[in-house]
Amino acid sequence: VTAILQHQEPVCSRTAAKALCKLADHSGSKVAAAVARELPMVQDLTARRLVLLLMVDLGPLVAPHGKVLASQLDHQDSGIRVTAMQALVAAGPGVAASSLEHVQKRMMHPHCDNRRAGVDAMRALASICPSYARAVGKGLQEEPEDVSAADALRYKCDIFRVLGGAKENAQPFLEDMCYGLEDKDWAVRRAAIEAFEDIEEHAEEAAPMVAKRLLHHEPDVRRAA
Repeated sequence: VTAILQHQEPVCSRTAAKALCKLADHSGSKVAAAVARELPMVQDLTARRLVLLLMVDLGPLVAPHGKVLASQLDHQDSGIRVTAMQALVAAGPGVAASSLEHVQKRMMHPHCDNRRAGVDAMRALASICPSYARAVGKGLQEEPEDVSAADALRYKCDIFRVLGGAKENAQPFLEDMCYGLEDKDWAVRRAAIEAFEDIEEHAEEAAPMVAKRLLHHEPDVRRAA
């Protein structure tokens, strides 16, 4: 049935997708595994999007197949990248075990569009998977290796973007985020400010640490605070 997903007639491929959804009611893990195996072999753009939408519908059943979904973040088509991200989120917290390292490394992808897809996926998943927030939050405590100064700066800003989407899962890193307000680069300070704004009420515990920087000797830090 999965092979029919690549049928040239749209009505046939859509019917196959519906059939697989029905089969998943009683053979969910087998259906998810078969669809995940089919995905890398699909060349047609429409068919690939259909397979990804099917994986969105399968939800948590595709959690063990995060690696193949993460690979779609490298695709040149923005629609494929977005749908792959939706499938990762639909898979729920269980997808972290199979996808985390593969999604995170896309944050350093050489192409800006694929890098943005990695950051957006990390941000979306960080709110439902605490391990995603932990993995990226550690980046505030250590410098990336073997990267240029410009890439290191961009990566730090991206960390704040991900933590902003993590909501309450970012709470263990509030103190580290406060140090971002002291960064010498305005882009990092702005990213930290925006992250605090995105976290909303979950950043309440950081208020005293931020307020303390209102008395900082550097005017830029006081302004950021």
